[in-house]
Amino acid sequence: MKLAFVTDSKFYTENGVWYCDLMNYDLIKKFRVHFDSITVIATARDEKMDCVKIDFNGVSVKVVPKITNPKNFIKSRKSIINTITAEVTESDAVFCRIYNGIIAQKAAKKLGKPVVTYFGCSYYESLMSIGSLHKKLAAPFAQWAFKKSAMESDNVIYCSPHLEKEYPTKGNVFIWTDIYREKCGDIFVEKRINADLTQKAEIKVALVGQIYNNIKGIDTAIRAISCLPPEFNLYLLGKGKPDKWVTLAKKLKVFNRIHFCGCLPGGKQVLNWLDTMDIYVQPSRTEGLPMATLEAMSRGLPVISSGVGGLSYVTLKELIHRTDDFKQMAHCIKSVAGDRELYKKAVQFSLNEVQKYSTDKHDRIFDSMCLALKNSKEN
Repeated sequence: MKLAFVTDSKFYTENGVWYCDLMNYDLIKKFRVHFDSITVIATARDEKMDCVKIDFNGVSVKVVPKITNPKNFIKSRKSIINTITAEVTESDAVFCRIYNGIIAQKAAKKLGKPVVTYFGCSYYESLMSIGSLHKKLAAPFAQWAFKKSAMESDNVIYCSPHLEKEYPTKGNVFIWTDIYREKCGDIFVEKRINADLTQKAEIKVALVGQIYNNIKGIDTAIRAISCLPPEFNLYLLGKGKPDKWVTLAKKLKVFNRIHFCGCLPGGKQVLNWLDTMDIYVQPSRTEGLPMATLEAMSRGLPVISSGVGGLSYVTLKELIHRTDDFKQMAHCIKSVAGDRELYKKAVQFSLNEVQKYSTDKHDRIFDSMCLALKNSKEN
């Protein structure tokens, strides 16, 4: 069977090799177990920065212009729809995500192809949080389109239970998030639990997320660091140009304490990076259930978050701060670093809570979802 994997992720090609800026490579691998071949339909990108190489047998890539760009919407809308429809026509099942996914879903419905639609966030809150006026104006229309998409989809994946309430469906429901995990060894866990941050010359505070927009609350994290003693340093992993955050850090006189670490392909490399950190923060303005937070928890990192969306399910209550409240965030960071009992409690909470998202359990959910697609095709 062939799967059309339709997404808005951006792809760049060079000498026949594909690179991508935002794609869960492990998700492609999971689908390849169930499908003979996959065609990824994504958005074209004109630069290689922040992209990582992809190399999968049985996976091909086709790109279309970004349909949410006003110029492309006017000039290339018909071509984009035709390209996506052609790939859906040639496929047995369709994975739909974001705006290109809505186009694919409509085509699949007309052709009687089974569909699974993925919801990883509140699209309304995301557009409202990014900051630009045109995205805020578009937010109500996008919300309507995604609500309609969820209601009409055969199968819907929600990364967090709260999204099912925002985007209800008549189809099959799967609560699933694609977390990459490796079991921590006993020695590693013991070392993490018994760490004494009060004795460290540098305390590394980690945040993983897209650098280029306001959703992840990077400005809140930088402001929080400016309220803390000089041993606290912020390490940021994610794609995007950090120019505006560099300007903010210089203004707050903490530029030498803010470290932009670029991108990593995911999986093991991200876990290795997290293993070098002391505290994880997620001061997001909106979230589904961020995979990076769960991965940080799987490495025993204490988590401090804004508690929005799915974060409220996985953060110790006393370590949740109000959205945009950098002073409260700084207080939480300082408390965890300075109170060994609270630190141990937070580490143990992370290790225990992440067990709910065990690889085996989520693999079974994913297998059930793929089986639902196959059965729909056969029927």
